[in-house]
Amino acid sequence: MKYAFTILYFVAVTFGLWGFAAGRYEVFPYRLFRDAVREIEAFLSQAGADKTSVAEKLLNDAGLKPYRHLRNITPSPSGQSLRTQALPDRSLRRAEPTMYLDDVRAQRGYRLLLGVLDFDSSLHGALLFSPSGEIVHTWKIADPHATAENIFPHGFDVLPDGSILVGFDMGKSSMRLDWCGKQVWIRDVFHHSITLTEDRKFAWALGDLGSLVMFDVIDGLPIRKFSVEDIMNANQHLDLFGVRQNDDNFDMIEWVDDGGGRWHENDLEALPDSMAQAFPDFERGDLALSLRSLNLVLVISPATLQVKWWSFGQVRRQHDPDWQSDGTITVFDNNSGRAASRIVRIDPRNSRQSVLVDGAKLGFASRIRGKHQVLPNGNVLVTSSEQGRVFEVTPDGEVVFDFINHYDVDAREVLVLSEAKWLPEDFFTFQAAPVCAH
Repeated sequence: MKYAFTILYFVAVTFGLWGFAAGRYEVFPYRLFRDAVREIEAFLSQAGADKTSVAEKLLNDAGLKPYRHLRNITPSPSGQSLRTQALPDRSLRRAEPTMYLDDVRAQRGYRLLLGVLDFDSSLHGALLFSPSGEIVHTWKIADPHATAENIFPHGFDVLPDGSILVGFDMGKSSMRLDWCGKQVWIRDVFHHSITLTEDRKFAWALGDLGSLVMFDVIDGLPIRKFSVEDIMNANQHLDLFGVRQNDDNFDMIEWVDDGGGRWHENDLEALPDSMAQAFPDFERGDLALSLRSLNLVLVISPATLQVKWWSFGQVRRQHDPDWQSDGTITVFDNNSGRAASRIVRIDPRNSRQSVLVDGAKLGFASRIRGKHQVLPNGNVLVTSSEQGRVFEVTPDGEVVFDFINHYDVDAREVLVLSEAKWLPEDFFTFQAAPVCAH
């Protein structure tokens, strides 16, 4: 009996140490259980649904009501008079969205919108608005390897042939879909951000385990890949990344994880050739990168991984740093935990900051997620994800486009939106849109 107890104790200790090593160093059998662990994490906390009860999560995952993707909003944050916008193929459980368009002051062109749309056959999708504000095309989007109710479309770009690139938070794959929604390819997970290079031959995305990935849009295959940890190791003269390190344990490095990894990387964009002259301290192809958990925006060289510039603490839990032709970088400042979000402009030459869009004046607040785009006429297109809202605002603060993704008007419930893009009228290369079989 004594020997049997000793053997059992030895086995228990061995498996305990093995399990610890598997989790810490991702050795066998880590990968066997990784997907199961992610499913559990997704059930408990996916998509920022920290205020969603277990009962609501169960109803969501059963496909009865999309609680994980619902938020509350005032009927018209901008004060504009919104009209009902017919949504093709919408599920009858959701209300019609509403929209306002000032076709004089709004930037002329298409608007493309991605999010939770609750079609009758697909929870997620994209809408294309004509320059006059009518919905002229829809894409139904699903990850065939993940349950639709438990993921969120996040990471998106569009090509002139009408195909779109889409990734998912908590999903298991990413894809390119043609104009009719047919899969051109399906590949590994990209999340949070997909951004085409200026020539549209490649795209930068965020991949698994904190990786930054450049891939070929023709086949979706990676051609360059490195991690934020690689960037940290290449810049040991700068302690920008160690804020998340727990120094209490001197024998082993431990990191604080807010559910998005050590640093929660959420967006990156390459400096285009057409703007390179406006940024004399950088080179074309340099990457603007957002690390949400650090309140950090930085510029790195993808060739050397050298950090060339950083802004630390000028924004709070930010997203979407964008290069601008005047030599500045604009950022979606979520300003989480405070009354309103903002779009701010930062000059990397002197780190001076100015407010481009003041959310306090516009009823604009998105605790997490969010995108923006500075338009040719100076207007700013803003995706306030947590409000289920996309709006366009002029430099003098007037809202000239507003879209609210209602789910239940009386309950003030909206469905979360991911990203909107403005496109010029000559963007698409086809003379007439392809006819899709239904």
